[in-house]
Amino acid sequence: MSLAVEAAELMEIFLWMENDASHDEVFRKRQAVEEELADVIFSAFCLANSCDIDVADAFERKIASTSAKYPVDKVRGKYHKYTEYKDS
Repeated sequence: MSLAVEAAELMEIFLWMENDASHDEVFRKRQAVEEELADVIFSAFCLANSCDIDVADAFERKIASTSAKYPVDKVRGKYHKYTEYKDS
């Protein structure tokens, strides 16, 4: 639950902003963004620790899985779900 709360606090900084404005806001509120992002990461590491998950291993597996689902030569510049690329 703390992870969701911290993520919501990070998102609140950008609430109701267009994409370009949110990029500009990072520079105006950099310290707040850094602090909330650190809280999110800390909460995620606490969850991983309590579940006995090796974050580095999990990350490597996720990158490999995502790379297989979204081959660069097929998806570059596109935004469809991976099921759209299976047979193309």
